Amino acid sequence: ATGERKGPSTAGKGEDEVLLASASFEEAEIRGALKKMACEAMREIVAATGERTDGRSTTQVRPISVEMAPLPPVVHGSVLFTRGETQALGTTTLGDSSMAQRYEDLEGEKRKRFYLQYAFPPFSVGEVGRVGSPGRREVGHGNLAERALRAALPGEDEFPYVIRTESLITESCGSSSMASVCAGALSMRAAGVPLKSLVAGVAMGLLLDESGEGGEPIILTDILGSEDALGTMDFKVAGNEVGISAFQLDIKCEGLSIEMMRRALRQAREGRLHILSEMRKACGDSEVRLPPGVGRIRSFAVPSKVVGKIIGPGGATINGLISDTGVDNISIDKSDPAVVTITSTSDEAIALAEAQVRELVGESGAATERAPRPSGPPPPPPPPKPPPKEEVVLTEEDYKAMYTESAKKAGYGAAAMLGVGLVSPTAAFSNMFTTFALSGVIGYQVVWGVAHSLHSPLMAVTNAVSGMTAVGGMYTMGGGLVPSTLSETLGFTATAISAVNITGGFLVTKKMLDMFKRPTDPPEFYELYAYPTAGFIGGFGLINLGFPQAASIAATASALGCIGGIAGLASQSTARMGLVSGMSGVSIGIAATIGSLSWPASTYVQLAAALGGGGFAGYEIAKRVDPTSLPQTVAAFHSLVGLAAVFSAAADYLEHAAHSPEMLDGVRLTSIALASVIGGVTTTGSVIAFGKLNGNLSSAPLQLEQRDQINMAAGAGTVAMMGLLMTMGHSHPAAGMVALAGMGVLSGGLGLHMTASIGGADMPVVITVLNSYSGWALCAEGFMLDKPILTTVGALIGSPRALPTPIIFV
Repeated sequence: ATGERKGPSTAGKGEDEVLLASASFEEAEIRGALKKMACEAMREIVAATGERTDGRSTTQVRPISVEMAPLPPVVHGSVLFTRGETQALGTTTLGDSSMAQRYEDLEGEKRKRFYLQYAFPPFSVGEVGRVGSPGRREVGHGNLAERALRAALPGEDEFPYVIRTESLITESCGSSSMASVCAGALSMRAAGVPLKSLVAGVAMGLLLDESGEGGEPIILTDILGSEDALGTMDFKVAGNEVGISAFQLDIKCEGLSIEMMRRALRQAREGRLHILSEMRKACGDSEVRLPPGVGRIRSFAVPSKVVGKIIGPGGATINGLISDTGVDNISIDKSDPAVVTITSTSDEAIALAEAQVRELVGESGAATERAPRPSGPPPPPPPPKPPPKEEVVLTEEDYKAMYTESAKKAGYGAAAMLGVGLVSPTAAFSNMFTTFALSGVIGYQVVWGVAHSLHSPLMAVTNAVSGMTAVGGMYTMGGGLVPSTLSETLGFTATAISAVNITGGFLVTKKMLDMFKRPTDPPEFYELYAYPTAGFIGGFGLINLGFPQAASIAATASALGCIGGIAGLASQSTARMGLVSGMSGVSIGIAATIGSLSWPASTYVQLAAALGGGGFAGYEIAKRVDPTSLPQTVAAFHSLVGLAAVFSAAADYLEHAAHSPEMLDGVRLTSIALASVIGGVTTTGSVIAFGKLNGNLSSAPLQLEQRDQINMAAGAGTVAMMGLLMTMGHSHPAAGMVALAGMGVLSGGLGLHMTASIGGADMPVVITVLNSYSGWALCAEGFMLDKPILTTVGALIGSPRALPTPIIFV
C-alpha cells in the first residue's frame, strides 16, 4: 500500500513542499514516521511538564491494591495483586516430592520442586482469541518470574514441599511479569511457604532524545504499555531490599551508558522498596503457617534392600497401605538408604502408616519431621476414602475373547499379504515389497527406545539420509557436460538439491550433537572411520570393473550404514557413532549408484558439478545456522527432499514416455504418481513450517471458512489426476504431463493449506510427519526405478517416524 500527496499546483510552494507533494511512501514508512513523531511528542511533554500521560511523575509507582485469599481455601494460597491497570491473580499449591515437575535437559531427566506458570489470556487486553498452549512470550515471562522468586525459597530440608505457583493475568497495561513476581511471592506467603524475604519487581523505561540536540535521558519508573511501545528501554528488575534476584533488559537503541544504567538501577530500587512496603501492609506481620488443608510430610530412612518389600508386586503393598491408613500418599526415594515420605492432613494417619511400614520391614523408631508444624487447632480428619473398586475376575470366556480378537488381527494381516501376492505383477515387485516390509519393521524397532532429547538430532539425520533422492536424479541425468532435454535438466536439479540436503543435514545433526558435549567428555576420533569408508569405496571402484554384482553388495552395505545411523541416534552413548554410520551409508550408496552407470566422461563432469555444487551450498548454509535456528533449518531441508522427489518422478516419466513407453506399466506409473504427490505435500508443507518457526509467517493458524471442504476437494482432485496418469499416461504423454502438473499443483496446495491451518506451537509435530513423508517418497522412487537401496532407506525413514511424534508432547 502506498500513500500519495498530490495537489493541483505547486505554485507558491517551497522546494521541500514540492518534493513532498510529488513523493510516494510505503505504508511501513508512514507508520514508522508516525511512531517516531509520537515518541518525540511523549518525550517533549515529559521533559517540559515533568508529568507522564497518566499524570504521574517519572519516579512514581501506580496505585497498588492487594487482596489476600480471594479464592476458597481449597487453594492453599491466593492473592489478587493490582498495580494501576495491571492485575495478576496469583495462586500457590503444595505437594510432596512425587508432584515435582519432570523435565529433560542436555544432561538428562531432572525434577523441579518449584515452578511458576504464567498465563496471559486474550481478555486481559480486551481481545478475543484462541487459548492454546503457552507461546514463547508466556514461557519467557514465567521463567523470569520463577527465577526472581527462586532465590527467596527455603531449603528442601527446611520445607520439603513441591511448590506450584500460577500467575493468571486478568488485566494488563505494562509489566505483567513484574506483577507476577509480586503476586507469586504473596501467594506463597499465604500458602505457608517460609520465604527468606518478600520479592517485588518493577519495570523501568527510558525516553531518549534522538533528535541530536543532546537532551537529558529521562528514566521512567513502572512504565505503562504505551511507554513500553514508544520508549527506548524496558528494564525489568526484581529483588528485595538488599539485592536483585533477576532482571531483563530490552532496548531499541545502539547501547546505554554506564551512567544511564546506574540511574535506572537506583530509581528501580526506590520503586521496588515502595512496592515491598505495600506488600507488607497487605500480608501483615503474622506468623507464616501452613493452611489446614495442606498435607503434612513425615519421612524416615529404611534400608534400600527392603524397598521392593514395601512396594510389593505391581505396587500392591504400598497401595494397600495408602488405602488402609487413609494417608494421601507414600513415596520412596530409592537412594541408599532409601527415604520413605508419608503425606497426609491427619497426624494420626501418618503415625499409623509409619508404624505399618516399620512393622513390614521389621524395624521400629521415630520418624524425622521434615515440615514446619502448624500452630492452632488440629486439622480436621481426612474425608472418608471411597470404597475400593471390586476387582474384576476374568473368566475363561473373557480370555478366549481377547485371543480371538488378536487372532482376527493376525488373520487380517495374512489376508493382506495374500492380496499383495495376488496383485503382484512381477517377481521384481514381490522382491521389492519384501525389502519394503522388512526395512519398515527394522526402522520401527531401531528407534523404539529413542531418548526425548535426541528427537531433533534423529529427525535431522533421517532428513540427511533421505537425501538419497539424489540416486533417483542420477538415473535420469545425461546429455554430456550440460543437460540436453527437460528430463535430464530435472534429473540434474534433483541431484543438486539432494546434495544440498545431504551435506547440510549431516552438518546440522553434528551441530545438534555438539550441544550435548561436556568439557569432561573423553576425546573422540570419529574421523578415523573415514578410512574404512574410503577404502570400501576405492575397493568397490576396482572390483566393479570385472564383477557386476559388486554394485548390489555395495548397495547392501549402504543400507546397513543407514540402519546403523538411525539406530545410533536412538541413544546418547551411540549418537555420534550413528552420525558417522549414516554418513558412511549415504557415501557408499552414492558410490554404488555411480558404479552402476555407464556414461560418457562428460556426463560424469556434470554429475560432479551437481554433487559438488549442491554439497558446497548445503555446507555453507548449515555452517551459518545458529543453534536456535537448527529446527527450522531441518524443515527447510525437508522441502528440498520433497522437491527432488517431484523432479525425479517427472524426469523418469518424460524419459520413458519419449524412449520406452512400454516400460510405463502400472507399478511404475503408480510409483511416479505417489512420488509426485508425497513430494508436493512435503515441499510446500515444509516451507510453511520453516516460515512459522523462523518468524517469517504468523504462528497463528489459518482459519479459512470450509477449510475441511477445501482439503477434501484438493485431495479428490489429486486422486483424479493420479487416476488420469495411471490410465492414460502410458499411451498419451500429453495427458500424462497434464496429470503430473495437476498433481504437483493440487498436492502442493494441499500441503500448504494443511500446514498453514496448524498453529506454530505444533510445528515440531508437523515436521516429524513431513519427515515421514520424505521417506515414503523415497520408497516410491525405489519401486519406480526398481532400486532396493531407495526402498530400504525410504522405509527406514518413513516407518519409525510415527513413533517419536507423541514424544514431543511428553
